[in-house]
Amino acid sequence: MESSPELSTSASEQTSVLDDPIIELKKVMRFSSELHYVELLLWAAHTGMRSILPSEVCLYLGFEGAKSSGKTTATKAAVCLAPSKPR
Repeated sequence: MESSPELSTSASEQTSVLDDPIIELKKVMRFSSELHYVELLLWAAHTGMRSILPSEVCLYLGFEGAKSSGKTTATKAAVCLAPSKPR
């Protein structure tokens, strides 16, 4: 069985829906792991789904680091990413 040319892309050609937001986040903050960018985006996304999630579901976001390491900047960026009203 032949695969469709549109579906047979190499891993280097595949992009994630998170690539562009992560690029933008990297302009204002640096995390020690790529996973932390994804976690931040997932946290922001979950805040827009509060009306459909069970009331027990609440993800807390916290940043650790030395003084002047950017914790406040990261928090402000996270708040900007979160929708202002649940959808």
